[in-house]
Amino acid sequence: MPESKKDKQQPERMRILAFDGGPSSLITLRVLREIEVMFPGFLERTRMFSGTSLGAFVSLYLAHALTLKQRKGDTSPSSVQIIDDCIEFNDRITRQFKVRPINVLRVASGLLPLYDGEGIRSILEETFGEAKLCELDRMVVIEAFDSTVWRKTTYHQFPPEADVLTTIVDAALASSAFPVLMPLYRSGTNLGERGNNLMMDGALSNNSTAMTALSDALLYFAYQDGHDAMEDTQSEARYLPRVSILSLGCTPQSAKWFEKWSEISASLSMFLDSLLLGHPRRPMLKQSYGWLWLLLHNVRAAMAFVEGGAQSDVRYATELLGPFRFFRFRPDLNALDVMLSLVGNPDTVIRQSAETARLTWGQEFEAYELLQKQPPSLRKPWHHLLSWVEEYWMNAPPPTE
Repeated sequence: MPESKKDKQQPERMRILAFDGGPSSLITLRVLREIEVMFPGFLERTRMFSGTSLGAFVSLYLAHALTLKQRKGDTSPSSVQIIDDCIEFNDRITRQFKVRPINVLRVASGLLPLYDGEGIRSILEETFGEAKLCELDRMVVIEAFDSTVWRKTTYHQFPPEADVLTTIVDAALASSAFPVLMPLYRSGTNLGERGNNLMMDGALSNNSTAMTALSDALLYFAYQDGHDAMEDTQSEARYLPRVSILSLGCTPQSAKWFEKWSEISASLSMFLDSLLLGHPRRPMLKQSYGWLWLLLHNVRAAMAFVEGGAQSDVRYATELLGPFRFFRFRPDLNALDVMLSLVGNPDTVIRQSAETARLTWGQEFEAYELLQKQPPSLRKPWHHLLSWVEEYWMNAPPPTE
């Protein structure tokens, strides 16, 4: 039967899973597994995966696995099995961050990063081989920071500016090259837009990739329609109703940690003031802010820098897409606690994350059941993860007013 005119005019829809960098995927992947069990077809509906650092690893794994599944046909693993395998892959990567005596010597030298990255590279090469981004059927947006030109850069395999050279392994390594922790990355070739530029972890530009993925999706739609954002005057905003994003991260820092850091900051502030007796503190607008003050007065500055970018990203995505097309899922997870725990035993972190995921899922499912008992006119499905997935991911969001 030939397609009807209405079918031909049905706009293409872009569902995007955006993974934050850092350890949050230890929890969010396990919650996604339960979502797939509850709503079969959830993962298959995902058109684009985006991420940075560990979020890039997860995004690339899922896109690669779904590509293999599509090519194998009926003999391929289920989506639940794919997520299970991704959890195992992510756990293996996490175990590579265990700090051993050699790591302490490396970082103490002041010349080498904490890790040599060979264990992670080995897992990536075992998983992806020499496959290139352009071989993936699902779209990926992998964010890194190009320190040569000092700006964000993205690896993606779709037009405009599709990357046909970069391997999956290289994109993952570039996106996770956090200074002091991991070796920085060079491609080893002068080919392509980035050439042999020095790449760093994408978290240095933004730990959340929701807005980056949204921007690239809009440019893709414009390209499909024959428009060029740099050449014509048409706004890509007209494609916003076609995009839905589920952004996966974690709550920045627990109240307990904020209280501790505030106490430490206040104590150190008093100490610094005592060194300047007779010189009352000037307003911050005119105060000299040297490196000693930066390190001692606000010891959570680095964490706040990374987390602040992610929160701004979420705010802008929410304003552009609205609650029907954007949802931010961020279970409680203190990234600093996790990083410190990795020094001892990564398996403990994995077990604790699995338990947190179990409790988080229980809370989300309970909220979903309570919502189902309410009259339809009183429900607000955009406030809860499972209701949002059911209403706006598995089905089409309501039209934009």
